Amino acid sequence: IVINVEHQLVPVTPENPGTPGQPINPNDPDGPKWPDGTAKNDLEVTGTQTIHYEGAGDKTPADNTQHFTFTKSATVDKVTGKIVSETGWNVASHTFGNVDTPVVPGYHADKAVAGGATITPDDLNKTIVVTYAPNGHVIPVGPDGTPIPGADQPQFPTNPDNPTGTTPSEVPVVPGYHPETGKPGDPVDPVPGKPGEDVPVKYVPDTPVEQGSITVTVRDTTDNVDLPQYGKSSGEENVGTTFTYDKNTVIQELENKGYKVLNPDVVIPTTISKGAQNIVINVEHQLVPVTP
Repeated sequence: IVINVEHQLVPVTPENPGTPGQPINPNDPDGPKWPDGTAKNDLEVTGTQTIHYEGAGDKTPADNTQHFTFTKSATVDKVTGKIVSETGWNVASHTFGNVDTPVVPGYHADKAVAGGATITPDDLNKTIVVTYAPNGHVIPVGPDGTPIPGADQPQFPTNPDNPTGTTPSEVPVVPGYHPETGKPGDPVDPVPGKPGEDVPVKYVPDTPVEQGSITVTVRDTTDNVDLPQYGKSSGEENVGTTFTYDKNTVIQELENKGYKVLNPDVVIPTTISKGAQNIVINVEHQLVPVTP
């Protein structure tokens, strides 16, 4: 009588791995052991692509990490405890996709997209670094080319459609100065291909507007008092402003009131010049004799 037997073969997979060194059959502790190469970490390995962002301070984006798992299986002879066959890895390599670089206001990146790394079971982890740097500024400078103290220095905005570039800024208002060319609010283009470079804009000091005043005073020399109803003051005005005073009409009114004008030929300026101009028209009471 012949009883025929054969070796049982057991598959090992990442979902059902072996435990190297432990009995294949728990009921036969002294029997064959799981061989090396059957543990879960022998049948499954996970690789990563990490895009690491740096350089933007507290605005720096978090790392972007993607994973991929390689798997394989084997067949073990339960009698001998040996691996009789293996499938090999499910794929020889894996290539990750690209990731658009996040736009960070005030900073530009050295890559518009990052990723596309290829890993294998023997070379599992790849890191790609994306570095940010501050955008350049518009720098108001004086005639000698040095920055104007306290002046606004607007930054070039990051291009919302391209994190590696910037868009135009504008000429700022600088109190006491004006741009040598153009005017505040005009666009200022960044340096092509150099989004971190500052761009100087030359300013020149404003020319102060000179001012002056004209005051016409009518003085009653008899009573030693002024007659304000006949005088006029321009107040502080820009040089060149027109000043009007109808001297002839005023003299006529004074004479009608019984006054005699002592300096009728006094000249009344018609435009404001620098400084204060004070003109006095002197009058006195006319005396009229009365007789029988």
